[in-house]
Amino acid sequence: MWAPSRNWHRAQTLGDRAARYLIAHRYTLPAIDTIVQIRGAVTSAGDFSHRLSQHGLALTEGTYLWELINIT
Repeated sequence: MWAPSRNWHRAQTLGDRAARYLIAHRYTLPAIDTIVQIRGAVTSAGDFSHRLSQHGLALTEGTYLWELINIT
């Protein structure tokens, strides 16, 4: 039986789709925290992707993650 981890709970603040993506790709809690912090500080996909790229994430992956977070 699967039990939600701290990573899952933190990732859920970004929405279910983004959380599933981050957990499936085994993002660490510090990485998720960085993503959550950056998401709260920016208003566009470009800014989000650029800021994450400064932490080593590919620009295209940052853009994809932005879309997962902002799907309505």
